Amino acid sequence: MAWVHFVVGAGAALLLACEAPHVARPRGSGSTSLVLIHTADLHSHLYPERQLIGVADAARGLGTAGDIVEVGGFARLAQVVRDIRAGTSHSLYLDSGDLVEGTAAFTEFGGEPELRAFSALGLGAAALGNHDLSPGAEGFVRTHREFAGFPVLASNFAENGSELATALTESVVLDAGGISVGVIGVANPSSPNGLEHADNPYGVELLATTNAVQAEIDHLRMQVDLLIALSHLGLEGDQRLIGGTTGLDVVLGGHQHLALEAAQERMDCGASLRAERGCRARPVVLVHSGALGHYVGELDLRLTPSVDTNGGDRAGSFTVASAQHSLIPISAEVREDPALAELLEPYRARLSAAGYDAPSAFALGLVERSAQNGGDSALGDLITDAIRERSLADFALLNTTGIRADLPPGPLTRAMFAAALPFADSLTVLTLSGTQLHTLFNQQARVASERKCQTPIQTSGLTVEFRCSGSTSSALVRRAGSERELQPDRTYTLVTSAYLADGGSGFDLLTEAKARRTLELDPLGVLMDAVSTLPSCPQSSLPCLDPGALRDGRIALHSG
Repeated sequence: MAWVHFVVGAGAALLLACEAPHVARPRGSGSTSLVLIHTADLHSHLYPERQLIGVADAARGLGTAGDIVEVGGFARLAQVVRDIRAGTSHSLYLDSGDLVEGTAAFTEFGGEPELRAFSALGLGAAALGNHDLSPGAEGFVRTHREFAGFPVLASNFAENGSELATALTESVVLDAGGISVGVIGVANPSSPNGLEHADNPYGVELLATTNAVQAEIDHLRMQVDLLIALSHLGLEGDQRLIGGTTGLDVVLGGHQHLALEAAQERMDCGASLRAERGCRARPVVLVHSGALGHYVGELDLRLTPSVDTNGGDRAGSFTVASAQHSLIPISAEVREDPALAELLEPYRARLSAAGYDAPSAFALGLVERSAQNGGDSALGDLITDAIRERSLADFALLNTTGIRADLPPGPLTRAMFAAALPFADSLTVLTLSGTQLHTLFNQQARVASERKCQTPIQTSGLTVEFRCSGSTSSALVRRAGSERELQPDRTYTLVTSAYLADGGSGFDLLTEAKARRTLELDPLGVLMDAVSTLPSCPQSSLPCLDPGALRDGRIALHSG
């Protein structure tokens, strides 16, 4: 079934749409339409932010390639959501998780403005994202009970009586102007780190994901017209979920910050499920709508009454006859919703009073968190050099994905640095043998190979050559400034984040360190101190960041 199309520049048309009457439509009385409004991974990006527009974002209508413009912001996003709703009789707004943690706003306010904003906007439901648990179980429960007017869903977390479980629900049935929609939440079972352990700090008891989702499908299917999985599994996890279940109509996904320019169509009811249940494969729509509030996904569904499409299981409900997916850019041209802007303004004022808007440095060009050639990045080199020098460790190591934002050209505020290093984490110095470090870097070479020969780490005090060749991938590691490889029997000190030292993001080998010392320092504070000592630019009296001088090619990658 060819049913998905990408629409560029649809935002302008939607903003001009006339308000349609909201008339409930009787179920099963003929074809109708439903608009699903979708966001994911907003990560506390409350306000518009300066960004250098790349080619891909320019093609989607976010701005002109090469321009530096302010994009995103919850109040602009809210206006787009309201305009979409005004143009249809049947709509739902759903979010795939990670509403919080990623900017200074979360550091200062703990998620309060985000939850208040999306409660005011009428968010129907959100999947539980891994960063939504960053305040801990108690903090999550407290803030959501006080400020969230929407349910948070996680069908694959057991109802085990824990405090967190009391604040979550497996699924919810929502009314979209007379269309009954079942929404099943799917949390990520591998993040935060350690969820699989019985003694994890969140009190989570994991259920097998596909089994848990199928149980909710079976529970809801005769009660609703349409079934949606609201997922934080990532794209491949969503694809496996569809193949391992039967009865879903749509999957709205998040976690990997992907903006799919066309929705995917995947068949459900894989071979093992067909043998077990006798189901027939059906197409399921799969959408990912980007991150950080740069886009709103609009999925326009045409629904027709089902006619025994799956052994009688869906008789009487609707079938998706066609679907059209649009990414609506939250560009500088989008006006702000006045009510939501007013709600968020006091928080903006408090951030400004706390010094987050004050210029701290000046960048001569884009300071990237990920290098285009897959090796070390200008921002990665800057940060790892700063923490190594401050800690006096032999080497420094961070995961590339732990650095969350580029620094745009021009004046840089503390808020911009906080968006690059948003996580409240302490630095930890580990003592490791040369053999342990060789094992660690060889493992990271295999990870690099799986990521199309892109380095998963940023490091200081070392030069690293990754050879990407599948399971036989390897790393050649030398001390910076020499040709000497690490000696197997010698011990070295490595500074990293407490998250990685605890085995996060697959760094389990770091938990085997011979010694561990926690520093009363955080990466952001160390970075800001280091930046303050840099000489000024000719263009500005502020400390100067020259991306061309920052990056030195300390990580090289070779295919094959």
